[in-house]
Amino acid sequence: MDLATRFDRVERLLRSPVGPSWPEVGSLLGLPDDRWREHEPADALASLRSSWQSSAIDWTGVSALWLGIESDGVASFLDPVGYSTLDDTGFPHGTVWHADRLQSEDLTAFATYYGGEARFDGYDYWAPLAWIGLFVRLLAPAPADVTVLAGFSGGDWFTFPSTA
Repeated sequence: MDLATRFDRVERLLRSPVGPSWPEVGSLLGLPDDRWREHEPADALASLRSSWQSSAIDWTGVSALWLGIESDGVASFLDPVGYSTLDDTGFPHGTVWHADRLQSEDLTAFATYYGGEARFDGYDYWAPLAWIGLFVRLLAPAPADVTVLAGFSGGDWFTFPSTA
């Protein structure tokens, strides 16, 4: 399955009315082994929700939340940024705030599993991208009138349109 087709299938599943399970999403990824099964997004929910909610966020003027997958070379984390607008292509503009990083043991582990070409190995691309997509479904990190973008700042991301 080519990259675009797989991306579309995973995004459709993540945006389905009934949220998928991690095994359902993982089965679409084509990863080289089963290490991904040890990183259930629901297991990280409580600690990351607590960290996220401790950031007193003012949603005034924010129409998009960016949750970027980033790394400092040692650990991987989510980098939350609130934006005022999305352009015609869905790209965010007008930074309103930049919240504290959300450290993720799961994203850090995926980076250590990486063994080759990023878009084909899967642990440097598919696993973190799908993990953050399902995590966003579980966390619901923004008000209903805010679009959530989750993924790689220099590459691909999933878009979860506002529901308001």
